Amino acid sequence: MLRLIKIALIVLVGAWGLLGGIGNLAGYEAGHALVQGVMMREGAIAAGGPFITVSHPLLTHFGYAVIWVGKLAAGIFCLWGAARLWLARDADAAQFNAAKTTALSGCGIALLMLFGGFYVAGGVYFGMWSSAGGQASHDFAAQYIIGIGIVALFVASPEP
Repeated sequence: MLRLIKIALIVLVGAWGLLGGIGNLAGYEAGHALVQGVMMREGAIAAGGPFITVSHPLLTHFGYAVIWVGKLAAGIFCLWGAARLWLARDADAAQFNAAKTTALSGCGIALLMLFGGFYVAGGVYFGMWSSAGGQASHDFAAQYIIGIGIVALFVASPEP
């Protein structure tokens, strides 16, 4: 039963990635505008240090692409990993544990994008938490980091 729960949780993370990435692409203008505003530090509290704004369209589109590409990649890896886990569901513990790598890679991609993109770049460097739209995105990233992190830890736990 635990193996089926692990597979289902990975499918859900995969669905999060695919639906989120497709949603980002479907609402490209609004999503890009939010990322552009964050990268231009709109509404950010002034800070000392090396903090600069980024307004070049190529760089703001790249910043947004990191988000939707990260979600799509995480979704693809998780769903591919779920298929591998499904095929190994009746195998011995060593084989099932070995089948986890692709799924856990998908979770890792999601965590890298969320923590690196929203927390390190968006939050620390660009101060996205100090604007209303940025704060909402920052809060959602926190929820996703916690949820996906818990799923990854649960799935990574060794089989008896």
